[in-house]
Amino acid sequence: AMLPMQFQQAFQPPQPGDMFVGRIVYPAASFGPEPAGLGWCFDFRGARRWSASPEADATDRSAIDELIAFWENRVTELKTRHAYPADVAEVLPTDCWTEESGVAFPLYRMAGTVLDYAKLLREGWNVASEGDDDFSRSCRTALEAFRKTIRRYAEMSGVDHDVRRVLVDLLERGPVSFREAVQFFWLWALHAGTWNYGRLDVALGPFLARDLDAGVLSEESATGLLCSLWRLMHAYANQYNNRVIIGGRGRPDEASADRFALLAIEATRRVRLNQPQLSLRFYEGQSPALWDAAISAIGEGCTFPMLYNDDVNIPAVAAAFGVSDELAADYTPFGCGEYVLGHRSVGTPSGVINLPKALE
Repeated sequence: AMLPMQFQQAFQPPQPGDMFVGRIVYPAASFGPEPAGLGWCFDFRGARRWSASPEADATDRSAIDELIAFWENRVTELKTRHAYPADVAEVLPTDCWTEESGVAFPLYRMAGTVLDYAKLLREGWNVASEGDDDFSRSCRTALEAFRKTIRRYAEMSGVDHDVRRVLVDLLERGPVSFREAVQFFWLWALHAGTWNYGRLDVALGPFLARDLDAGVLSEESATGLLCSLWRLMHAYANQYNNRVIIGGRGRPDEASADRFALLAIEATRRVRLNQPQLSLRFYEGQSPALWDAAISAIGEGCTFPMLYNDDVNIPAVAAAFGVSDELAADYTPFGCGEYVLGHRSVGTPSGVINLPKALE
């Protein structure tokens, strides 16, 4: 019930030059897996700043005090902190890991969620559950919140004509073109609250290849679309995450995926931003064009793509996770470098430890 109201407030109008919609600012009170915090969240600092500002009057301050008092006992992070046994609280005395000195800190998040975007884009709207239990009804409510966001953007003034046409078409059916697939994926990711996108060459490559072969898109126009997506990912600012994976073993349509991967490297070379964290998986026998493009970009001074050797990593992941090489082929680096199995595992609970500080 919270999500439709939350997303109605959170999604922002496009900015000039955006080729897709999907800019988001979480409201003061929110619910989600990670972007504003874990679970039920409230922006106490923002509320106190507003209360202290000269623009706030006595009525505002009274309302803010009431909100703070309400949320102090309901925010998920605080409820978790208050539930620590004494010995845990002693060794984890603070949550301010970016500001205070300490040995170890907990991280409150449902991190490393990497959805099956290839399945999403194949199925489109055919993902709704038909059950009548609470969970199925909640799934349909969440799906309707997603649809409402698309409809609201389609009706919003200032939305580019081509963008509006994509949105109107997506209200009627699942994505068909590359541009539609990118828009559907991006809005879905924002609704899900995930900060990592997995093997996008697998999900988006087939759409790109069809449009290129049909002459619907040129490589230059497709690269421009990716540059716009990269800027939106950068605006969804989290320098610890925003991972896009390309290349590697286990891709069902490697030729199409490679075409996307090459354009992704080119988009990264052009925008020169610190997000997304484009990551190239490679192996002996993969198209050398990907390696050459990656090395050229890095040689020009780009931080990305980061490089992962599948010939080493897949056997290591299979051993570490206790899974087959087939499942290990979907290993997905996220965040600061942790591994999950794409759309099969989650990277939490997690924390931060400073080993030199522990010795001190």
